[in-house]
Amino acid sequence: MGGFRYRAVDPSGAAITGEIEAADEAAAIAALQARGVFPTDIVPAAADPMPATAAARAGTALRARDLALFTRQLASLTGAGIRLERALSLLAAGRGPARARRVAGELHRQLLGGSQFSAACASHRAFPPHFALVVAAGEARADTAGALDYLAALQERWRQTAQALVAALAYPAAVLVVGVATLAFLLVFFVQRFEPLLRDLGRALPLQTRILLGASDAAAWAAPVFVLALAAMVALAAASRRDPRLALARDRFLLRLPLVGSLLRQILAERIMVMLGHLLAARVEFRLALAATAAAIGNRVAAAALEDARAALERGEGPGAALANGGILPEFALELIRIGEETGDLPGMLRRGADLARREAEATTALVLGLVTPVSILALGLAIGAIIWGVFGSVLEVYDIAS
Repeated sequence: MGGFRYRAVDPSGAAITGEIEAADEAAAIAALQARGVFPTDIVPAAADPMPATAAARAGTALRARDLALFTRQLASLTGAGIRLERALSLLAAGRGPARARRVAGELHRQLLGGSQFSAACASHRAFPPHFALVVAAGEARADTAGALDYLAALQERWRQTAQALVAALAYPAAVLVVGVATLAFLLVFFVQRFEPLLRDLGRALPLQTRILLGASDAAAWAAPVFVLALAAMVALAAASRRDPRLALARDRFLLRLPLVGSLLRQILAERIMVMLGHLLAARVEFRLALAATAAAIGNRVAAAALEDARAALERGEGPGAALANGGILPEFALELIRIGEETGDLPGMLRRGADLARREAEATTALVLGLVTPVSILALGLAIGAIIWGVFGSVLEVYDIAS
């Protein structure tokens, strides 16, 4: 038995260091993976000490768009045969976004100081938790360029999905916002101007006029309440980014919404299966792949379901049964996972499931748009028509009195 010093990436994507007793390096690696961590460096305890890495995540933060571009550029350079250190120096001296250049320079300095690239990514705040684990898996296979290419494709795919959803919902959202603002202006300001005149007519008002005045009074009373409620929702959304309990409640609420919740579940299912499929294809142990996916998924309900699946896996359940307990994946995905278990092609079945979930998400998006857009336009037209009906009735009433 001998001692080995190691640097590893834990399931959350953080870099950790320590020592372990094992018969040889292979046994040490197996023991570390059994603990749920992925080793990136391992040397005999008698060797020179490994360079220290930052204990806390530091460095320049990146926006999602800049991170996707940075990863794609780095993957292209390393895929062309350029060494990683040289590729980082080229990006640091290039003409890309200033933040991305700073990140490249910071990583380059860490690599020159002896750090492993995966450990540098784990200690840098520009990268999400799963980034370092995927890079570490690529390093273990001597295929860092392939890992970077996958990460770039994954970020681009997620970003394209988000952009397509935002673009698709932009029109109905704009219709709703403009409609609500128009109705509020007509009821709170326009109708209120006529109210004194209509009240002083000295005779019973028509039904449509009474309904219009009642709606105007209600809108005037509800306007400040609505503004306060909107401000409270914004404050609650900001607080949910810092409080895990609020974030869990928010994500649970969104998943329970009709249509929107179904769409979010399909998007989450696609992301989960894409990540799991790639990590398993990279020979990452299934428990580690679940932990990395939970850290990267961005939804507390899905992350909790994946953590429960990891616990079930440790109790001896199979992948299909473990993932079925969380209720986050659709039945067709679970069936494909069971087939993958039986055939030994779990990564391939997960990728097929991801494609099916993506197609379902596209169909659900089309259904949401097909319902929301005409319904919002119809509701806006009816509301404005009702106001015109009420105002026109009032004008006729004034005309009758004057004549």
